Amino acid sequence: MRLLLSKLQSVYSTFLQKFTFVAKVTLATIFFGLISVSANASIVGDWKLAPVAGALGVGPEQGNTGWWSNSASDVDTRSCLFDDVFSFGADSSFQNQMGADTWLEGWQGVAEGCGAPVAPHDGSNAATYSYDATASTLTVVGEGAHIGLAKVTNQGEDGVATDNTIVYQVTEISDSALTLDIQYPGGFWRFKLVPVAFVAPDDVSVTFQVDMSAVETNADGVYVAGGGFGQDGYPMVDNGADIWSVTFDVAANSQHAYKFRNQPSYGTWDGFEDEAGLVAGGCNIGTYNDRFVDTLEADLVLDVVAYGSCDATPYAAPQDPADPADPADPADPADDLAVNEASFTEAFDGTTIEEGGVYTFPTGAQDWAGFANMNAALYPLGFNDAGTITFNGSVADGGTATVRFRLEYNPYPDVEPAYDAVAVTVSGASPTSYTVDIPSQNTNTFSSLIMYITERDVAVTITDVMVNAEIAVSDPVDPVDPVDPVDPTT
Repeated sequence: MRLLLSKLQSVYSTFLQKFTFVAKVTLATIFFGLISVSANASIVGDWKLAPVAGALGVGPEQGNTGWWSNSASDVDTRSCLFDDVFSFGADSSFQNQMGADTWLEGWQGVAEGCGAPVAPHDGSNAATYSYDATASTLTVVGEGAHIGLAKVTNQGEDGVATDNTIVYQVTEISDSALTLDIQYPGGFWRFKLVPVAFVAPDDVSVTFQVDMSAVETNADGVYVAGGGFGQDGYPMVDNGADIWSVTFDVAANSQHAYKFRNQPSYGTWDGFEDEAGLVAGGCNIGTYNDRFVDTLEADLVLDVVAYGSCDATPYAAPQDPADPADPADPADPADDLAVNEASFTEAFDGTTIEEGGVYTFPTGAQDWAGFANMNAALYPLGFNDAGTITFNGSVADGGTATVRFRLEYNPYPDVEPAYDAVAVTVSGASPTSYTVDIPSQNTNTFSSLIMYITERDVAVTITDVMVNAEIAVSDPVDPVDPVDPVDPTT
């Protein structure tokens, strides 16, 4: 295979030396790494965002849109964006054709939503483009000229491009599809385009299959849920050998996130398969480490996988050699957490965490990016009486930063009821103790605790976060009689 690719690349390079490319490819379909080039595919013409879920999205690495991607309903709610035209002329001219309205965002000084295009991102300035087939790059030059979203440039998400130039990676090009990736300091955006005359294909059917034989199957059944399939999801059917399946229609040419769940929702987000095996196997995406399936325009029957695993073999957690009955690392600092101590070890949507509890909200991170508590032993939290959150904080350069905490009923999207605590200003390079007061929340309980930093690019050290509330703490187990969790001397 390696030799074949080498020969293909040699032929391709020779071809490029003998012919001039002007936004044109004249080879049969060839795949080089992540790049798909189709015979006689031309960029020249009018393109628009594909009117399907996943047409635009952003994530930490190329091709990964786990941070955010548009849903099928966004195609309607943002129709003013999906009808924008990106016009590539045979003379290398480029134009944004937005019509009377397009999608606007706060960085443009206006309310988010459909509205009249805002200069210079309104197609009023002359612009050009060039396509380098060898490097698989598409470069657009002109003040305000852009593809996909006006805010995204190689320098950030504020619509300001150095030298009015934006370079996109051409990941796929054919007569019916153009996929572009663009790297910015916070990660990668992806834009999937189709010709203006494109009509979205019908939905495709996908068959999901999971082997439950390695776990005790809930008497109320197994479900595909989460992601775009919602809290309740779709019930699956047992084929008689504890292999469960379900087939239903989803949008074509889209990415769909999901997990298997060993119970109905019961009105909660509980009961999903453990993400550890999905992370270990590399079949996870997004903040919640969901499974995912990418659809094209043909029906799919997914392979049978074991519950909590990326393949047919059940996942086995690595064992602690000092204590095989406890698969935790004996040196794992999480084992040393106080019963009421939060552990903000999950950075989401572009934030970063460094050793020593140094948290940063960098330029390029999503506006809603933050840090999630991963000590699930805290939950559910209750505040029938007033409580507090205390922590030690400092700012490395001696400056200031604003820190705030948010309590949610469950992780997104089932967050209500929620409570946003009063923000605290952390200042100085020396660790200082801070207290956040939480008034009574009556009977509300919370199973999601989020921490945010308001200022971008400020490194804040935060340690010893203690939640003083009613915490669900399991009774100790009697080593003599584990069924009776009482002191064995009684």
